[in-house]
Amino acid sequence: MYFNYFSLPLFATSLSTFVLAGLVYKRKNFNGYIYYFIALLIISSYSFFYALEISTKILSQARFFYKLEFLTVPFLAVFFFLFCLIYSGRIRRVPPILFFVLLITPAISLILNLTNDYHSYYYTNERIDPSGWYPFFAIEPRKWYFVQQAYEIVLMLASFAIFCKMWLDSKGIFRTQASIFLSGLFITFVSFILTPLGFIPYGIDAVPYALGLNMMISYLALNYLDLFDLVPQARALLLDQMKEGIIVIDRQNRIIDFNHAILEIIPEIANSLGKNIESILSSRDELLQKIIHAKEDESFEFKINKSNETLWLSVSCKSFKNDNQSLYQGKIISFKDISDLMKVEEKIKEQNIELLKVNNEKDKFFSILAHDLRSPLNGILGLTQIISNEIEELEPDQIKDMVGGMRKASLHLYELLENLLEWGNLQNNSLIFKPEKILVIDLIEEVVHSLGLMISNKSIKVQYEIENDLQIFADNKMIASVLRNLLSNAVKFSQRNNKVILKAITYKQTIQISIQDFGIGIPENYRKNLFQIHVKTNQLGTEGEPSTGIGLIIIKEFIDKHNGELFVESKEGEGSKFTVSLPLRDEIGNNTQE
Repeated sequence: MYFNYFSLPLFATSLSTFVLAGLVYKRKNFNGYIYYFIALLIISSYSFFYALEISTKILSQARFFYKLEFLTVPFLAVFFFLFCLIYSGRIRRVPPILFFVLLITPAISLILNLTNDYHSYYYTNERIDPSGWYPFFAIEPRKWYFVQQAYEIVLMLASFAIFCKMWLDSKGIFRTQASIFLSGLFITFVSFILTPLGFIPYGIDAVPYALGLNMMISYLALNYLDLFDLVPQARALLLDQMKEGIIVIDRQNRIIDFNHAILEIIPEIANSLGKNIESILSSRDELLQKIIHAKEDESFEFKINKSNETLWLSVSCKSFKNDNQSLYQGKIISFKDISDLMKVEEKIKEQNIELLKVNNEKDKFFSILAHDLRSPLNGILGLTQIISNEIEELEPDQIKDMVGGMRKASLHLYELLENLLEWGNLQNNSLIFKPEKILVIDLIEEVVHSLGLMISNKSIKVQYEIENDLQIFADNKMIASVLRNLLSNAVKFSQRNNKVILKAITYKQTIQISIQDFGIGIPENYRKNLFQIHVKTNQLGTEGEPSTGIGLIIIKEFIDKHNGELFVESKEGEGSKFTVSLPLRDEIGNNTQE
């Protein structure tokens, strides 16, 4: 071997690219770094063995170094092309099938080169040619040599096109980044073309020198402009830290990017890069159609089912164009989970509906009340007018009957006003709910005593069937009002000389108090609407006693406050049975309120 001045820049290139490869591998701070790292190692190996090749005049040594060069150099264009694809964002990961397809041609070239002595498919007539600037290893290329050269040119042009597109789509410092890569690729491409065309001095291969210069330019970009940190890493950091799910599609509706958050919303997006969104979202056709046909800047709400829950999404589609806004490039689609907000809105809607219902019920209630108040008041006014005008002509028995009529009308009026007061307090939540232990027998005797005159007037027999020492945990005033209303109805709708049975028992985890009469019963068409305020269900008693029709509604609300239930059994012409069921415990849930 001998000293060749032309080998010095090659050794320098080999050393510098090797150092740069170590720096790239250490930093790992840009997408596709592993492919760029491998490309640098290939250039380092190529430059080193080519420097040794041109430093010998012995054919066997030159052939040996040439074959060592060829262990890696056929793959250089492949790995640089893969780097360009990932770094520019064209793909996120290299599909295995693409990787192996790209390696087929260089792998064949490697095998043919190493075994060329047996077939000469790659080259022939190897020799040391002394006619150049220095003696060099020369060959006569065969067919596959040109196949490999053409393959490398195609990949080089593809890489060049990728960075041209990157340059066109970027601005400012990012355009500078693309310009640097383009200039390095251009130098390499020119040297690759000019050498076989004879524009380079005979015997000198300019490609390794150009590759070294290309890598030096990239090195400057890496260390001084810090460009590798800007675009891909900033994009990944920005997208992956966003809480909203993001999908980016191009003009052919292919998915070119997405972030991690979208996988929580639409799991099928995983491994979808490069695929058409129509195939990925085929099972969500309605969502797909909204996305595809969305206008330039459009948002809509959409509901999807995920596992055992329903998600409400706010979907925003934003189209993006080229720099002069003349060409549609694709869409950025964001998905924001608004399920909690929708639940709040649904609750507000339900509350509004309930409020409207309450207002309607209130209006109907007052309408019914006004009608029911008019009758006893008209009766009282009419009787007082007769007494006032004809008092001197009336017999004592007549006056007595009129006073009795006024009393009956006054009692009905009092009952209406009492129900009105209780209903109003319920609606305003102004009733004080104070549950306490109550002995059932004492409660029932108190209720019966309060209605003693009404019971005796119709000669109703009240029969008790109550367990000894039975206690309930309830609000005394409310539960007394419940039983008083039920017993009053039982007497009102019973014929004279009939009976009413008051029964209190323990049943499972409840205490059940029932009031059963054997009177006229409740018509079937009334039974289903007993607790509906907007339906009038009041009817006269067996002796014309009036009823308000709202007593049962108040009873139902009182029982609900106790977490209890009210059961109704009735058959027209045979009587009715109302059963109050209260929890058998010392606490009534969370219903205690003022």
